[in-house]
Amino acid sequence: MSNNKNLIPINKRTTEEQREIAQKGGIASGKARREKRKFKKILNDLLENKSPDGISFKEKLCISLIQKGLNGDVRAICLILQFIDEEEKTNDIENFKEIQKLLEMEQEKDN
Repeated sequence: MSNNKNLIPINKRTTEEQREIAQKGGIASGKARREKRKFKKILNDLLENKSPDGISFKEKLCISLIQKGLNGDVRAICLILQFIDEEEKTNDIENFKEIQKLLEMEQEKDN
């Protein structure tokens, strides 16, 4: 037997039930936002730490992303372009094709 028969739409519930459901949703939403904010702060703090060679982990990630882009990883290139210019529409398929063509031409020069 389907549990869908047991579901009561929100608009068929009493005002008190609707308020209670909305309150529970608001509390859960606030908790989720606080957890996300806490995780983001911890991650940022860790990324700011310096590795034994004196370079921050955030800088190492940027270097790694640039290296991937230089090796032809189109997603890495698009991600870099998004960070450089937020308005750049790097998810557009035409930009992907254009970037791929440029990379292929660059690789042909190297060979």
